Amino acid sequence: HVQSEGVPFMMFHDETGALCESYGVSGYPVAYLIGRDGKVIWEGIPSFDPEGAEQVIQNALSGQ
Repeated sequence: HVQSEGVPFMMFHDETGALCESYGVSGYPVAYLIGRDGKVIWEGIPSFDPEGAEQVIQNALSGQ
């Protein structure tokens, strides 16, 4: 689905639940934005807060 829809960002499916457990994810869907330094800079559900997610992305791209 990701390839056929041309999704322009990395997607990860946590088949065993290990990654979700390490981040404390208790429900789906959830999204994380990871900064250039490898740290989480935003977590949430983009469809619930599209402006907030967009602002975090813009700030990260501009180096803020």
